[in-house]
Amino acid sequence: MAISDYYKILGIKYGATPDEIKRAYHRIAKRHHPDKNPNNKSNEEYFKQVSEAYNTLSDNEARKNTTLSFFIPHRKELSKPPNQILINLIISASKE
Repeated sequence: MAISDYYKILGIKYGATPDEIKRAYHRIAKRHHPDKNPNNKSNEEYFKQVSEAYNTLSDNEARKNTTLSFFIPHRKELSKPPNQILINLIISASKE
């Protein structure tokens, strides 16, 4: 799953603080936990995606690795100054 998908799943902006990530996860997890919605396979799958997003974004090392893997397909962007890369990322994330 792409890093931008994790942010979409949790309904947060790119660069959210750890506290924002945690609050978003708990808000969604309360509603979609399999124990509250038994026998609902689509809900169970969504809960797994939310958990994966939270586990990745709340772990600084995993977040960093996932973010770096996002840059691999965008190698031509790496020739730009780092600030420009971040600006482009923020602009593209805010459009989504």
